[in-house]
Amino acid sequence: MLPFFDGNDYNEWKVKMTSFIQSLDYNLWDIIVFGLEMPKETISKTRMRYDEKEKEIMKVNAKPKHVIFCALSSNEFDNISSFYSEKVIWDKLEEMHKEKNVEKTTTCLMALEKNENESDEDDARKGENEVSYDDFVDDVDRYTLIISTLQNMIKFFTVENNELKMSISSMNENESKKGEMGLLKKENSCLFKENE
Repeated sequence: MLPFFDGNDYNEWKVKMTSFIQSLDYNLWDIIVFGLEMPKETISKTRMRYDEKEKEIMKVNAKPKHVIFCALSSNEFDNISSFYSEKVIWDKLEEMHKEKNVEKTTTCLMALEKNENESDEDDARKGENEVSYDDFVDDVDRYTLIISTLQNMIKFFTVENNELKMSISSMNENESKKGEMGLLKKENSCLFKENE
């Protein structure tokens, strides 16, 4: 099947077209690559006056040109239809799409470079956050010590809090006993006064 070229993916089309033409007739490929010597006319003569050898050369020249023309979209055909030689046609296609490929390659390289720079920045940011194994172990040990100290302080304050509560409770009991004793003394003194 003849590879069709619509202006996209020239390099892929070129490889397929090369293979296609070589599979038809390797001599056709040689004509495209190296060109073909057309009959030289020292005296201007019409095609009708070509001899058989010259007619065969013209026929051989028309085949690769026909194959190339059939493989092109209308836009691509318009770009090269004015050229007579299939070698010139092939070279012009290469030249036109090489410029496009250079633009695409440049764009791709710029995008790749930008992506690599962003990736390097991301790696640098990640590097800032990375911790070695030894540093990690040291951090875990430090946090374990802090947690252990806090737990001991909680126990200490809990015991102290309980002791404080007991002291307050016993003080309250003492106060209430003192109050009761004071009342008893008052009652006793009242009773003594009555008895006298």
